Amino acid sequence: MADGEDAEAVLISAGIGVFLLLTCVGFIDIMGDPRDVLVDRDLSGRAQTVPGIVLGIEDTYHEINEETVEVIGFKYTVDGKDYEGQSYTSEYSVLNALKVGGPVTVEYLPDAPHIGRVKGASASQVPWWTFLVLIPFILLGLLMLYWSASSIGQSIRGSQKTTEGTFVDASGQSVKAPWHEG
Repeated sequence: MADGEDAEAVLISAGIGVFLLLTCVGFIDIMGDPRDVLVDRDLSGRAQTVPGIVLGIEDTYHEINEETVEVIGFKYTVDGKDYEGQSYTSEYSVLNALKVGGPVTVEYLPDAPHIGRVKGASASQVPWWTFLVLIPFILLGLLMLYWSASSIGQSIRGSQKTTEGTFVDASGQSVKAPWHEG
């Protein structure tokens, strides 16, 4: 391949890599914080429950399996301290049992009571597996950027070829061992 074709391939690869990464970041921004999936895991394993109050229920305008995801605002008290939170669900059995201003059972972490969710709902807007779908695209984007950067680095290093005992000075001219004068 000629140098022009190499440069074009590098630019296309870098562009596709940036596009993939920005698209994945956009999806993550829409889907919510991936750490919420870990919160759900922790709550499923060691949560304690406390009564709470439903502050509101709103449509998120997101769908999972053609079911609208609703966000539930709630507040609860642990050891005399008030907390507020949000949970997500598309389960009608959970939503039908809730009423704004009405009671709700809240699950929280005993060692971090500010982390809670409505029992039967999720701390995350989307299921855990949706983030797994993005991983190949993120890796491919990073790989394409890495290849582009390494190609540019090789091109720069290749343009400064020297012979043994010859060096390139700051102006780009070849000189022989500048620190060993005659």
